[in-house]
Amino acid sequence: MDYNNIKSNVERLRKIFVAGAFMFSSSLALAGIITVDFDSLDRGQIIDDEYDTPQYLGLKISVINLGGGPNLGVAFDSENYTGGDDDLASPWDGGNIASNEVLGKMLIIQEHGGDSNGDGMLDGRYGTPNGYGPDDEAGGGEIIFEFDTAINEFGFDTIDTEETGYYLKFYNNGVNVTGGDGKITWTELEIRDPSIDYGNNFANRIAPINTSEFGVSSPFDKVIVSFAGSGAIDNIIYQSNSAPVPEPSEYALMAIAVIAVMMRRRSRKNAISVEVLG
Repeated sequence: MDYNNIKSNVERLRKIFVAGAFMFSSSLALAGIITVDFDSLDRGQIIDDEYDTPQYLGLKISVINLGGGPNLGVAFDSENYTGGDDDLASPWDGGNIASNEVLGKMLIIQEHGGDSNGDGMLDGRYGTPNGYGPDDEAGGGEIIFEFDTAINEFGFDTIDTEETGYYLKFYNNGVNVTGGDGKITWTELEIRDPSIDYGNNFANRIAPINTSEFGVSSPFDKVIVSFAGSGAIDNIIYQSNSAPVPEPSEYALMAIAVIAVMMRRRSRKNAISVEVLG
């Protein structure tokens, strides 16, 4: 029997086991805080299922446009803005975010255009002369965040929004669990944190809202952010106290790990037998 070959195979499987253990532990770590800042996206990219992975707890984003424009959530580049939207770029005129803090890419409800060729990018995303480019909807709408795993808290940055007509709703299994009159208004958020101040070209960081606030009665798997007018959202932050179910590939890696341990024990037993016989 080629014990050197067995030893080599065991070592190879040991390395696979280590890699599998790392992936599995990373999966369990997903119960911690998760941040989505949109900065990895392209300017004018349509946002829907980019974060629909276990790493982001299966986050899916959709939009309902109430101003007559397309139902599209789009990545807006505040450092290379289009549509005359300098009110979505620093320096900020007010709010609790530092005036000179650059927020980079952010999520808007698109006011014009579409994706005629189905490439996942807004038509004319670089602006004139090719099109409008990313431009936030003046007529408002809803941005909807849905998760495969229920979360316990949710925070975000809000940019260039007014106080009246903006609010949040939390849902679990289709049931509104927000408490009170079923929504949390921008005014209530300002009472909770007096450092918040709304207005044109104002940027605010909303500390995560959890299940102990505003009468939120349970973990939630859906958040609706309602806009009465223009504005943007950035730096979504959330967490879940529930570890996600391992992916099938992770189960496979764990099975390989078990086989590796069994083979290693067998090789050691055979090696001992050879030494005794020798």
